[in-house]
Amino acid sequence: MKGKRKSPFERDFGEVANRFPKLTYGWVQTAKMWMITGELDICDTEGVYWDTFMIVIFIPRAYPYCVPIVMEKSNLIPRDIAWHISPEDGILQYYIEELRLPGAAGTLAVLNSVINNSGISRNDTCPCGSGKKVKKCHAFAIESIKTLGHDRLIADIENIQELSG
Repeated sequence: MKGKRKSPFERDFGEVANRFPKLTYGWVQTAKMWMITGELDICDTEGVYWDTFMIVIFIPRAYPYCVPIVMEKSNLIPRDIAWHISPEDGILQYYIEELRLPGAAGTLAVLNSVINNSGISRNDTCPCGSGKKVKKCHAFAIESIKTLGHDRLIADIENIQELSG
C-alpha cells in the first residue's frame, strides 16, 4: 500500500533539509500554513561564517505561488524603532499592519488576549471585535505574534499604552 502523497512543499523541503540540516517543518493547522523552524548558519559570499540565527518561516498553502514570511527569533539582528516610517509610533505601526486593524484599541485587545492566552483558540470569537471566529479572522496574525515572545509583547503593550495614553 502506498503512503500519503506529498505536497509540493514537502517534496521541495527535502532539498532544503539537505542544505540546511538544522531546519525542520510542520503544518500549523490553525493558520493553514507550513512552518519551518530551526537554526540557520549565515556566511558571506567568501564563505566566512557570521553567526547562527534562530528562524521561523511561514509558508502559505498556496506554495509555490506565494511569499513566505521570515522571522529572526534569536534577536541577533537589532530591532530599532527608528527603522519604521514614524519613529514615535513604529511599534504600533507594526501591529496595525500585521493585524490590519485601524488603531491602538483593537491592537491592544488582541495583544492582551495573546498575553493572557484567552479567547484565541480557533473557534473562539476573535478578540479584534469583528464578531468572527479566530480561524476566519486573525488566526495567522495571532500565530505570528505569539512567536515574538512574552517579554517582547509585554514591552510592546506598554509602549502602545504610553502612545495612546
